Amino acid sequence: VLARLHAEGIPALLLKGAALAQWLYPAPYLRESSDVDLLFANRDDALRAATALEGLGYARPHPPERFRHELACRGSGDLLDLDLHWALSDWPVLDRLPDFDTLLAASIPLPGLGAGARGLDAPHALLHACVHRASNLAADLGDRLKWLYDLHLLAAVLDRDAGWPTFLAACEQAQAC
Repeated sequence: VLARLHAEGIPALLLKGAALAQWLYPAPYLRESSDVDLLFANRDDALRAATALEGLGYARPHPPERFRHELACRGSGDLLDLDLHWALSDWPVLDRLPDFDTLLAASIPLPGLGAGARGLDAPHALLHACVHRASNLAADLGDRLKWLYDLHLLAAVLDRDAGWPTFLAACEQAQAC
């Protein structure tokens, strides 16, 4: 998937499970994922990505809704499903979350997923994990232990790396305090 996106010139960042498994957990298999979340600069890039991935066996079960922030791509056979995001949240109150360029500039390499694979750095990953959990709770979608454990591990990384000021500044800028 990442190689195809790179070949098509569509930059993407890995979010949540697939990314966190590579650098936050002692071994990637310890962070279960049922899909792969990718972030794109905008809706048009996500739609271009969906079209580019059709040749790999991915299909869009339904068109993106007007006010959504992601597009589902279902994989055939043994392929994991993909969620193609063009924003970290679709909640209007969170419209000041970091944009793609900001996240890309601060991103970290994920060499275990191939050359050029990148994910959110620890402060932005924690911000996204908090927003993701709050959004799911507000939408009455429940909670999952793995999301809580992600928060725990991310907070520990910030303690170790003195990343709290960066996290707090990102929260303040996003007005997500």
